[in-house]
Amino acid sequence: MISYSYSELPLQRGIQQAPYDVAVVLRNVKAELLRCWGDISVQGELRSFKAYPSGHIYFDLRDRKEDALLSCVLFRRDAQRLAFSPKIGDLVEIRGNLNVYEPRGQLNFIARTMKPAGAGDLFAQFLALKEKLAAQGLFDQERKKEIPLYPCVIGIVTSPEAAALRDALRTLALKAPWVKVILYPTSVQGEAAEGEILEALQQACERREADVLLIVRGGGSIADLWCFNSEKIALRLADMPMPVISGIGHEVDFTIADFVSDVRAATPTAAAALVVDGWVHAALRIRELYDRQRVLMQRMLEVSRMRLSRGDRLRFAFRALLSQARARLGNVGNFRRLAYAYLDRLAQQLDNLQEANSRAMHQRLEVLQNRVQISQARLLARKPNAAAQKMRLAHAQTMLSRAALHQLYMKKERLDSLNARLQTLDVASVLRRGYSLALSADGKPVADARALTAGQEVRLVFSKGSASAEIKQIKL
Repeated sequence: MISYSYSELPLQRGIQQAPYDVAVVLRNVKAELLRCWGDISVQGELRSFKAYPSGHIYFDLRDRKEDALLSCVLFRRDAQRLAFSPKIGDLVEIRGNLNVYEPRGQLNFIARTMKPAGAGDLFAQFLALKEKLAAQGLFDQERKKEIPLYPCVIGIVTSPEAAALRDALRTLALKAPWVKVILYPTSVQGEAAEGEILEALQQACERREADVLLIVRGGGSIADLWCFNSEKIALRLADMPMPVISGIGHEVDFTIADFVSDVRAATPTAAAALVVDGWVHAALRIRELYDRQRVLMQRMLEVSRMRLSRGDRLRFAFRALLSQARARLGNVGNFRRLAYAYLDRLAQQLDNLQEANSRAMHQRLEVLQNRVQISQARLLARKPNAAAQKMRLAHAQTMLSRAALHQLYMKKERLDSLNARLQTLDVASVLRRGYSLALSADGKPVADARALTAGQEVRLVFSKGSASAEIKQIKL
């Protein structure tokens, strides 16, 4: 048997012996809402949107067809899983349950998920196209082209006004300022974006001036990035003659262009850093090559020294044998002379062999030294011309400063013109020219004589001071 205190009894319609506590009413309303509605999805326009330091997000959802507003909250644990950046005016779909905030007795909605309205249909189209192109082999690793280690010309396909372009250029200027950058401008959002991107890719393909191509854009919703989920753009990217690196959206954003490109970077900045990674590590590679050459030369010199020392030992051994032979044949007549002559010839041949061996070793050393000098010259030739790049950067900074000063001058001229026009419209300026302003009893300006009646009292405002007057006669 279950027992309740009086204040905890469920509300029963038509049966009441004493007033209910406010908290009891609100708790029962909350329970009834949860029972009747449960877990639901609601669609509407974001009317207000505020994120607190605690991580919770409070917003109002407005009905676009009728005058209706619903207060909502998205707690931190759920807000951290948002895949897009909501803003006021967006049409969104949220899922959660209705709730009553008891301290205020206010109806609100506790949301657990939020997504752009209609994003589900776009995502279904995205999955269908992804499956189709994967079946055609456009995502296979075997068809991916290798990114060059030391690209001299980098092409970028993006909008000239995009923040992604500024981030990419800043990264390239910091890590490899000597690399030439070519922009293929296009819009990256909207109905015309697909055609413009295709045109930019075709231009890069025909001109073939870039060693590698970057296609970049900042983050956004699936609708904002939809032009990069085009089948035509995917086929064009798969057929590009140069390697393509995609840096579209944020790390959690994926498009069809990412899967078709040869390399996918998490952000535009990451794409720019990736394409010049070889240049960044070039100095280390040059040092490693130099150390390997030096070790190889030392080993070859040691081998040569060992060979020369063996030749010396053989020569000493033969001379010792010759000395012994001369001692043994000292008292033999002609045979001794013949033996001496034969041994002398052997000694001469041994000296000749030793000289030839020494000459060959010197020639081999000269060849190796020449190879080392050629390698050093090649390494120095690949070293970037930092002075020229600094001059180009200084020139660009000068031009930028001039442009900024010119814009500042133009804005000041415009401000002065508007200020002069504002002065001519100032009421005080008109009063100083001898005019006066008539005010009714309630302080409103009188612009039409028909609004006055004979005997009515008005106040006249002059440039200096005011006066009261009575209307004697009205003329129209």
